[in-house]
Order: sequence, then structure tokens, then C-alpha cells
Amino acid sequence: VVPPGTRNAASIGLSLFLIGKEDVKVRYTESSTDHNGNSESVTRYSYAKRDIVRVVIPLLDSAGSSAFQDGEQYAVPFQVQIPDHLPSSMHHHGDGGYCSIVYKLKAEIQGGGWSNPNKEVSLTIFARPPDSAPVPNLVAPVSTDIKLMCCIPRGTITIAANIDDTRVGTGETLNVDFGCKNEAVTDIQFVKAKVKQTVRWSSGGHHSQSKIIIAEQNFNLTGAMRALSKSALGQVKDEIDNGIRSRGVTDDMYREILAAVRDGSNKVTLHVPFTAYPTYLGSLITVEHSLGIMAKTPCGSTDPKIKVPLQIVTPPSAPPMSPMPNAPPLPDGWNSGNYTTLESNTGGGGTTSYGGDVVSGEEEIVVDSFDLPSNLGGPSDYSFPSLLKEIQFSISVKSKLEEMIKDDNWKNLLSSLQPQDVVAIIKKVTMEFDQADVAVLVASVVTNFGCAYVVAILGSVSDWMRIQFVQKMIPLCADLRQNKSLILNELTDWERVSTEHDFEAALSS
Repeated sequence: VVPPGTRNAASIGLSLFLIGKEDVKVRYTESSTDHNGNSESVTRYSYAKRDIVRVVIPLLDSAGSSAFQDGEQYAVPFQVQIPDHLPSSMHHHGDGGYCSIVYKLKAEIQGGGWSNPNKEVSLTIFARPPDSAPVPNLVAPVSTDIKLMCCIPRGTITIAANIDDTRVGTGETLNVDFGCKNEAVTDIQFVKAKVKQTVRWSSGGHHSQSKIIIAEQNFNLTGAMRALSKSALGQVKDEIDNGIRSRGVTDDMYREILAAVRDGSNKVTLHVPFTAYPTYLGSLITVEHSLGIMAKTPCGSTDPKIKVPLQIVTPPSAPPMSPMPNAPPLPDGWNSGNYTTLESNTGGGGTTSYGGDVVSGEEEIVVDSFDLPSNLGGPSDYSFPSLLKEIQFSISVKSKLEEMIKDDNWKNLLSSLQPQDVVAIIKKVTMEFDQADVAVLVASVVTNFGCAYVVAILGSVSDWMRIQFVQKMIPLCADLRQNKSLILNELTDWERVSTEHDFEAALSS
């Protein structure tokens, strides 16, 4: 409704904003001295916000909206495309504060001298389910020297695990296989798997966190977990001392444990609840998930442990959501049967920016409305530094690269990348679970992608990712038959044993 007597009604403009942001409150204490010189602890709060995304869509240009007349009613239809790969909405209370990922639509009127030119509604957004392949993790065996009361040697227990997919949706299940070799005179009382969720948020140098176990289950106790007799342990030590048996974990033991974690004989299924938050890595908020496996030994002995990172996401088979209309009250005097519909006169264009500076305090982030930039046609040059800049400021490196590959200029640049360039791109992917997908995408475009590239990549990624990188990369190597030794020399004994069949399959194809 344009109020009667509105100044310059013919020059009113209208813009729409889609805004997503991190919003946190951190409780902290600090020492203070009262007027009597006594020290006391004072509770304080620190607030901060940061933009995740800000989409600006001009609907009506103030220079061309001569259709407005004071005292009349108007409706402007619009559609908003939600950008891909935005994180899900969330709100978490804990430790005396909170952290939130929130979204809203805001309409802003320019001109006309309105006293309250803004209206906004909140949105609930669910992140798009990932469309990439599973991210398995074949955990390298961990050998633990078992000691009683921290000093009396009792032998060694070696444990390993195989997770079918470390990227799991809320409401879905996580399958974990366990393998064990007990060469200690200490019984294993039970073996437990737990999924932990850790939420951390910060503001002004102050930090809060909440931890919770969201799923747990015990493995079956098997014969391989039984303690050795003292005579059997003595025999193992004699074989090592006489050179009959190698010290440490041998290839034969690796193969024995590998068979145990692949045969499904000792498996647990963990259910991830719908109430779990999706994994998120932001500037003010992080939500992390991990799988912990512990073999419990009697009191006073060492407990072998494994920790595996997990990524919890929106499931591909998420239950259908009923629409939840959310609109502010209609303006006073609005007659729903008597209004004029105006079409947008700005061409439907808009701008999207990702990220922004951290803003302290409880006030809203204020960003001046801006006109469409003059360089919407694309980057000024197609160089590797420009490519890194483009993907660094994207919300999804993989999606940005998929878009760039459709441009022949970028595709030609990507096809000529050297090993160190591919590594630089992978390092821009902050979520480790997405790195292998990005590597496969880039490798598929690089001309004569080969074993030297794989070696460079293996030297740059986390240890837990290396086996899956080998499994995904070697089928893409043009020179695998001639230069596979470059990769094999880079692998640990466990990685080499675990990927034997993958090399055989890649060489026979």
C-alpha cells in the first residue's frame, strides 16, 4: 500500500534480499574488582554475526516505477532461486549461549520517504543432499603396547576398522566392521563404537562448545580378542628375538586383519538420529562428527582406541516436508481484492555474494544496496591465480569447477594443469570429505593425467584419505602400467596391501 500523501510516489524502488548468516552468543566470565578492592567473577556475553550468503534482486527500478500512485495498492510477484550447497538452518542452545544458521527474505523500499521501508520473513532451509559417491574409510591397524599400571608390559593389541561410508545422512545407518589381533596377556572386556557430535562457536576471542554421543553400540566378542597365555606370549617374543618373526605388524598380519574387517563377521550398525546437526565448517560455528572405537581392557591397563572423522549430511531420501507458509501481517487498509499487479522492470537480474566480515554486537549486519556490477560477463582473464580466486570465494568448489569446465577457456586452462596446480586446487576444499570428488573431476580434464600427479596428491591429503584417493585416482592414470612403482613407493605397507586388488583391476581394464 502506498500511503496517501507519499512524497515522490512515482520514484519508489523495490529490492529483495535473501540473507543467510551465522549468529552466535557466547557466555564468558572475567574477573572484576569492586569499589572495596575485592575481586569477583562477572558473567558477560559476546555476540557476533557473519554473512554466509547475500542475494540482492532488484524488482522495481526507482527510475522507472512511474506506475506507483499514492493511496493505491500494488503486488509484485517474484521467484527466488535458492543457491546450491547452502548449509541447513540450525539453532543450538548450550553453555549459556547459542549458535544459529538463519535465513530470511527481506523486501526493501527505496525512496518515497517511508518511515518503515523494510519487511522480512524467516526461512528454514535444508541443505541439498550430496550427489557424490560414498566416502569409505579402511582404517589402518593401530597397534597399542598394553601396560599394566603404565609400566608393566603385557603385550600388544592391534585393532582396525572398515566404515562403508563416512558420509551419512540424518536418519540413515552407518555400518562398521571391526578386526582385532590380541597378542597380550590381557583380556578385552568389550569393544564399543560411538558417534560423537561436537558443536563449537566463538565470538570476540571467547569460545563455547557442546558435546553429545548420538549413537553407540558394542561389537561381539570373538576368539581373536581373547588374551594370550603367558607361554604363548613368551613364544612370540622368542620368535622375534631369533629373527623367525618380524618386529611390529607384518604383511601377513595386515592381510589377516584386512580379511577380518572385510568379511562382515563382526559388524555393528549405528543409526544417526534425525535430530543430529549436519556437519558444518564456518567462521563462527563448527559442527564436527567422529566415530570412536575403544577396546576396553581391565582396570589399570591401556585401552586401544581408534578415531574416525564423519560427515553428516541431508539424506538423499529425506522425508517429504509439508510447506510452512510464513508471511508478515497484511498492511493496515490492505484490500486483498483490489490491487494492481506490477511486473519487475529490472530484467530479473541480481547479484550473489558469499561470506563477509565478522560483525560484533547484537545489531543486524548492514550492507548498502548495490547496483549490478559491470563485470557479470565473466572474469577479466583466464589464469591459474584467477581460477584459485574464483573457487576460493565459491560456496562449493566442486560445483564451481563443474560450471567452469563448461567454459572452453577454463577447460583449456584446467587441461594443462601440473601436479602442484592440482594440489593447490584440492587445498582450497576445506571439507576433507569433498576433496576426492574434486580430485577426480580435475583429473578427468587434465591431459595425460599420470602417476606423478597421484604422488603429489598423496603428499598433501590427510592419512585417512590416502587409500580412497589411490582407489579413485589410479584408474585415471594414463601411465599406470609403466610408472605404478612411483605410487607403490609412496604407500605404507597397510596402504599397499589394502590396494593390491585395486591395482590389479586398474591394470587389467
